[in-house]
Amino acid sequence: MDEGGAKVRPAEDLLPEDFEREVRRLRFEDPVVERAFQDDYSRRRIPQFRVIFWVGLGIQIPLSFRFAFIEEIGPDDPRFWLRLAVGVIPAVAGLLLARSTRAVRWLPVYIVFYVLLIGFVLVSIFATSPIGWTSLTTYLIAACVMSRLRAREVALVEIVLIGWFAFLSLVVLDKPLASLDAGLFSLGTLALFILVAGYLIEHSARRDFLLLRLLGRERERSERLLLNVLPAPIAQRLKESSGTIADSFSEATILFADITDSTPNIARMSAEVAVQLLNDIFSAFDRLADRHGLEKIKTIGDGYMVAGGLPEPRPDHAEAMVAMALDMQTEIARFRWPTGKPMSLRVGINTGPVVAGVIGTRRFIYDLYGDTANVAKRMESHGISGAIQMTQATYDRVRDRYSFTERTIDVRGKGVTATYLLVPDLSRIPDEAPLPTEI
Repeated sequence: MDEGGAKVRPAEDLLPEDFEREVRRLRFEDPVVERAFQDDYSRRRIPQFRVIFWVGLGIQIPLSFRFAFIEEIGPDDPRFWLRLAVGVIPAVAGLLLARSTRAVRWLPVYIVFYVLLIGFVLVSIFATSPIGWTSLTTYLIAACVMSRLRAREVALVEIVLIGWFAFLSLVVLDKPLASLDAGLFSLGTLALFILVAGYLIEHSARRDFLLLRLLGRERERSERLLLNVLPAPIAQRLKESSGTIADSFSEATILFADITDSTPNIARMSAEVAVQLLNDIFSAFDRLADRHGLEKIKTIGDGYMVAGGLPEPRPDHAEAMVAMALDMQTEIARFRWPTGKPMSLRVGINTGPVVAGVIGTRRFIYDLYGDTANVAKRMESHGISGAIQMTQATYDRVRDRYSFTERTIDVRGKGVTATYLLVPDLSRIPDEAPLPTEI
């Protein structure tokens, strides 16, 4: 419900057919949507408005010269200034309004004023002509269709100008009704056709506006979904090109994290509770990755993989990754298994050259390849619960920031390897961490 008590429809649930009645009525019930349509329609009509003003100048300026040099109606004659005030000045003012971003909202109102102003002058001339009604219908067609007036604007212009024409003919010029009967009937019939044309033009404009608005909303949702799968620079490249996306980075830092003792503990939980618990944990890690400017790569079961220094290179990727690893250890300690035992992570980090790319055409993924990723995984799998284990390459970049414990492990394919352990201070984590609950 909005502040006035009116029912507000959820934007994400709207369909084009939901607006069909409003489109037929030429008015959206939501004032925000109605205002957006009017602003959009005004902006899209600016080219037509400019054409009308230039046409007005193109007609009035030569006539002014004709008055001045042929009919000798110069500046000393009031008719000269009247033509200037009616024909030239409003057109110039309209062109200036069309160039102003602040005044664009008032252009539809001004164009109605302009059409009526010129129409008043022309009707005053047409009324004395034996075919005045024919000239008026020509003007109405040109003015209403060229400016793409909305249906209400068309109705206003027609009522005012036809009424003014009838008043001048019957009252001022005292013409007999019989002499105008056929002309006024034809004028009224054509005015009805012009009004229907104005209705159809606005009806189509409203449907187009609505469809484009809903299409834009769907595009935003698709964009958010794509950005949940791929890093933003990679998603942009994928949209611009259908070719293979593969990059080589001379140096990046990769982190693997795995929840300790997850298999037996998850086996004791229902599927809904297990999935919700992992979702809460990994969502917290996602927020940490965003905070530290790192790129989440994927989750593998109860494992989490994140990279720094790609797809956009940064010089402090190792420092940012270690800072995130510490925050991850702090975050995981806030969660507990159903037994009440606090959760913990094994974390492994390595720094080195990496190949990254998008693999597959269905359910594709942005993944990392190479020895650096393999060794980072070994750092995790050979790690210690609650600690962060890193290679010499990462240690060399952060050694001055933290205190480490050196150890050696036997890494498959590498042999005995020196590694470095960083254990965070978790003394500030409360004992009353939340337990997973049934959903």
